[in-house]
Amino acid sequence: MEALRKNVSEASAQLEGLQQQVQTRADALTELDRQMSYLRQQTSGQLLERYQQNYRFAGSEGGL
Repeated sequence: MEALRKNVSEASAQLEGLQQQVQTRADALTELDRQMSYLRQQTSGQLLERYQQNYRFAGSEGGL
């Protein structure tokens, strides 16, 4: 019976360690997702700004 308790205790400790690893990786993925979202917003804004500048430039060329 003592061996069974020891095995259960060891298994519980290993499970806790794995849960901590999973949480750490999940936190890292959440942070990466946040950063990717920020980069998408920045890129989208820059592309829109360039498009608008090109449109205004083409419009000021007298119909070219």
